Amino acid sequence: MTETVLDDTSYLRALPKAELHCHLEGSVPAATMIELARRNGAPLPTYDAAELYQVDIGEDEFQRLAEHMPSWIGQGFARKYQRRIDTPDDFYGLAVFESFLERFDQVCGVLQTAEDFSRAAYDSLITAADQANVRYREMFFHPMNHPGVSYRTMVDGLIDGIRAAAVDRRVIGRLIPAINRDCSAAAAAALAQQVVSYRTDEIAGLASDYDEEHLPAFREAYEIAAKAGLPGTAHAGEYGTAQSIAEAIDILGCTRIDHGYAITTDADLTQRAIEAGIHFTCIFSWSIAITQPACWPLDPPALPPSRRVTSPVAAMLDAGMSISLSSDDPAFDGFGSLADEYVWAAGSLEFDRARMTELSLAAIDGAWLDETDKTALRQEFRNEIGTLTGTTACDSGR
Repeated sequence: MTETVLDDTSYLRALPKAELHCHLEGSVPAATMIELARRNGAPLPTYDAAELYQVDIGEDEFQRLAEHMPSWIGQGFARKYQRRIDTPDDFYGLAVFESFLERFDQVCGVLQTAEDFSRAAYDSLITAADQANVRYREMFFHPMNHPGVSYRTMVDGLIDGIRAAAVDRRVIGRLIPAINRDCSAAAAAALAQQVVSYRTDEIAGLASDYDEEHLPAFREAYEIAAKAGLPGTAHAGEYGTAQSIAEAIDILGCTRIDHGYAITTDADLTQRAIEAGIHFTCIFSWSIAITQPACWPLDPPALPPSRRVTSPVAAMLDAGMSISLSSDDPAFDGFGSLADEYVWAAGSLEFDRARMTELSLAAIDGAWLDETDKTALRQEFRNEIGTLTGTTACDSGR
């Protein structure tokens, strides 16, 4: 009998994976969203599945906006993200991000019933399992982006979809309600109170995203969650500065940071984060979009890569930080499945199978699971990795 030997790309795609940074509303297949939109009579900018998640602003729109750079960028756009605009590429990266948020908000309006949320969670999870062998995922959902739907309705629907996916694909799903920081601090505190008042086993913690300029304003929401035993994470240092990361850790009490690439500009904060055991959930492709927008979207994932790009993820790993890879919004154009992220990272970072296997297990280290569940999940991963490599145990020693 001939033994099948996997090439490196196939190995990375088959590797069992966990991810801690994925947005429900950005991970539902376009065909599902369009089907639900038509059923609910919800408006979408397009009903073409190939175009629904495209966020490229286009050359004409870019030129129109670029003409106004001197007058309004300094006052608004750059201040919002705490970023200098030194080149057209810098501006283009921010403009794409703004376009992405607008499209993300439009997609959120499609989900209106418990059945919609169940279908969204189910299709998102089974797609991840089929495309990338995702076995565990902590998934953000955004109650403030669904003002016409009660929190309980969302959670009940999501749990139904998560449990169905667990039966059909053996993928474990957990939920992290996320505060939209474009909303008020009072609204955030009210959401946190709803979260702790309706606790289920599937709720893993509390998150926040969108605007990075006013993180301290959301302290009360995080305190409410922490008193109920829920850990916190925050999108910080994505388009903002390292200061937003420090605020998330010191003021909000976050034990994880989502993105966090700006920490590479602050050696002291980097050391503090390492000593405190702060885990960073990184998206390789998006780190390129932010720091090198001229190189984004990336070429199709392949080994060896057609070109190598430099990512802040490399500096974070070199510093000894605790990080894992995630897919963020895999349905959107320019992103990819978690398997794609692994291939992109391996090619550009020049990581071998052993290093990528370590990253796979690092996601379990950062997961909001108790130690018993972490140990069981690690063993499951090791057994599967052993099957892939033809060994009885994972060689990483973790």
